[in-house]
Amino acid sequence: MLNSLLTELKRARDFGFLQPELEDAKKSTIAGAEQAERTEGTWDANTFLSRMNSAVSQKRKPMSQAQNLQLTRSLLPGITLKEVSDSFRKSFPAESRFLLVQFPEKEGMPAPTEKQILEEAALVEASKLTALEQKERPLTLLEMEPVPGTVLDQEEDPETKILSATLANGIRIHLRE
Repeated sequence: MLNSLLTELKRARDFGFLQPELEDAKKSTIAGAEQAERTEGTWDANTFLSRMNSAVSQKRKPMSQAQNLQLTRSLLPGITLKEVSDSFRKSFPAESRFLLVQFPEKEGMPAPTEKQILEEAALVEASKLTALEQKERPLTLLEMEPVPGTVLDQEEDPETKILSATLANGIRIHLRE
């Protein structure tokens, strides 16, 4: 696992990222900002104070999550693949890397030594990697839509208003509005 992680970090430094990776990151960032905007009113006082303290400590004006979402939506489209790849290279150079490795304590499975970890890192850094090729993504999860099943039996509990049904494939489902 360590080898795989170090390999992908080196690949990102050497070749940058692919456009679909950037688009995925942008979608995820927007989704997170939208979720924060929807749930801001439910945050407890500790979360609110922590965010205020963080803003003040960083000499920023505190913003509501609606403001943050608006700012994110205005800035994100202008971020380019080149900017992200260049920033990653600058922020994570191999020379100033810090490896923090945590392993479970398991009998018969000793954790690697510091020397072994550093040797693995050096081996990865010395290796010649190839850039990832951008592949066309599937447009659907399934090649064809499944055939709808049939309901063999159904009943509703009047007290709980839970509908229970048995499907033709033997699956039992329970629904409640």
